[in-house]
Amino acid sequence: MQVPALRQAFSNCVALKPEASAACQFESAGQAPTTANTGLYPPGFYSFMRLFATDNLAGSIMAMRMAVWIVCTALWAVLISLMPASSRYRVVLAVLAAMVPLGLFLSASTNPSGVAVTAIPVAVLAVLFARDIRERAGVAAAVLAVTAAGAAVLTRSDAPFLLALGLAAVLLARIRDWRSARYWWPAPAGVAGSVMLGLVIAGTQTQNISGGLVAADGTSAGTGPSIGSVLSSLPTYFVGEWATTLGYVDVAMPAVVWAPVAAVIAAVAVLALSSWSVEKGLAVLLVMAGEAAGLVYLQVGSACCTVQARYFLPLTVICMALLALVPVGTAAWRLNAPQAWVLGVALIGSQSVALHQVLVRYTSGLGAPGEHLWLRHSQWWWDAPIPPPLLVWVFGSLAFAFAAVWVLWQVSASPAQPDEVRESVAG
Repeated sequence: MQVPALRQAFSNCVALKPEASAACQFESAGQAPTTANTGLYPPGFYSFMRLFATDNLAGSIMAMRMAVWIVCTALWAVLISLMPASSRYRVVLAVLAAMVPLGLFLSASTNPSGVAVTAIPVAVLAVLFARDIRERAGVAAAVLAVTAAGAAVLTRSDAPFLLALGLAAVLLARIRDWRSARYWWPAPAGVAGSVMLGLVIAGTQTQNISGGLVAADGTSAGTGPSIGSVLSSLPTYFVGEWATTLGYVDVAMPAVVWAPVAAVIAAVAVLALSSWSVEKGLAVLLVMAGEAAGLVYLQVGSACCTVQARYFLPLTVICMALLALVPVGTAAWRLNAPQAWVLGVALIGSQSVALHQVLVRYTSGLGAPGEHLWLRHSQWWWDAPIPPPLLVWVFGSLAFAFAAVWVLWQVSASPAQPDEVRESVAG
């Protein structure tokens, strides 16, 4: 897929320069078009994006972003409809905690990770919630698992490994259901087939995955860190400033974003442990260990740089979703009203500030704190009929607030009745 010279200019003048707005890209008009995918990604994502390419650059980009957002939203919506009532909104809350702000940022981007960060967890969780294949819900879960897994392996080269780890974890979580596996085997079998397909497509996996390493100055030279230094800073890869850095890993989030997110993740994890089973614990530990081992392996073996958080975000989402499960025979974990308010304010506030930070970064560049509070000094904005930056920020913040409040209300208002806790994750 060929992209205009503006795309290359954007990479050259904006990437890793947070003080620069996106307006500088127009200074490079007249350059030859460049190739969007230089071999670091499988062909699926860019082949799909090609369907929306027109002579109208701004319109094409907006259409591509909307297409990615629709795909991600549709995958999550179908999965949520297949979840048992006892786990549904609890899993959604845990996923929201893991997706703010990086996952939401990617879910409406033209980066292949935008699809992968949704498709990988959806495929894995569809296996977890797969039901009797003789029922419509069972067929739907199997189709969803295969569709999402196929989208993942056609989008990112590391997807087969992440899918394989997630599949192993959910099969461990469902170990008590193995005796009836003949009724739900198509879902895990389909995901396993997609993993094999992905391994064939990916080819040189190590080279492709190492493309996700980036130095602070954009270079790729140096000596890899020691295992001890990586282990000592391991939490920062999953929560904290680096885990919430957006864009070309150059839109750093202030502490008012990443600190509340980290607190929400910790709070949800601790609360969810009150609904406990050995299988659930082993599945969570497997994902955590696999994620940590993979990150340490890549980081220590790198010649430079820091592993981008987006490459392991799908496993973080899976881990949080597994934690939120309500195993059969256990009471559903709950939130009281004060807890729901605290989590809501933290999530809504963090996402709103993150959205504002991104808008400021690309419309005018990141300057002194508070300089662009009302987004009035835009040097660049879309050449398309869309609202100005301030309204985008307000509408985006309100939309997320509505969704978060609805989920939190559902979790806090649903008591653990005996007939609810009998419902297994398998349905």
